[in-house]
Amino acid sequence: MKAPYSGEPEKDWQLAKGPFKFLGIPSQCVGELGLINTSSQKIKVRSLSTIGQSALKGAAEALGEVVVALRAKIPSKGSLKTQARLQIDTFTPPGVYETKVVCGKQQELVQVKVLENHDLRIQPRHIKLKGASGDTLSYTIQLANFGNMPVVLHDAAMIWLEEKNWVGRTFVYMMRDSVEGETHQQFLDRVVDGFRASMVAPVSVHFEPKADAVLPPGVSVERNMTLTLPKGLQKGKVYHGFIKINEKRVWVELNCNGSHNSTKRR
Repeated sequence: MKAPYSGEPEKDWQLAKGPFKFLGIPSQCVGELGLINTSSQKIKVRSLSTIGQSALKGAAEALGEVVVALRAKIPSKGSLKTQARLQIDTFTPPGVYETKVVCGKQQELVQVKVLENHDLRIQPRHIKLKGASGDTLSYTIQLANFGNMPVVLHDAAMIWLEEKNWVGRTFVYMMRDSVEGETHQQFLDRVVDGFRASMVAPVSVHFEPKADAVLPPGVSVERNMTLTLPKGLQKGKVYHGFIKINEKRVWVELNCNGSHNSTKRR
């Protein structure tokens, strides 16, 4: 493993005067450090550390010691400013913090503003189901909050199932049924009627268990989603749709394997 830096801190190189400012979500909290090389050799700095931090201006809690990651090559007897990243905990609450970056016995003030990060992750994102009109289907999904803000959960959503290649197929059928002398308006009217006749009504999706008010950062939960398939699904057809959960889409593919009263299913 490579050393965090070359040379001797304070003796061969040092930090420029602070304060240094960092800004971003926890995984991308970046800022700029000033470094000064007082030696006749090129100095490499890969990482530094900070001392314990205190929370300011509404931050929910204090941060612990963190690593400052950077890639700096300071020329002999030279100085530079370089981008650096604070490796802070993923779930660090948004707020304003301060700490001190350490170089030997030298300590310089660092001011950190952590931004809100909304990161709800859903597994799986693609679901395959089989059923027919009137069937009640269920599927278990997992929700995990990888952000630093609570996520509000809801107990219901909607899905509109659309037949695969529905638009193209409807146009083909309408073209086949065209008769000599049919006007453009008559054709368009038939196309609209064809779309209307083959549309499937949207249905509601319900989630259980009932959600708490919010899903805290760093917490995951399994929920069972249930839906009753709408009328009008045709045996042998494949339908697509999506369920929207907190701006995330869960895609659903439904293979209609019969009618509601079928005794034989594919």
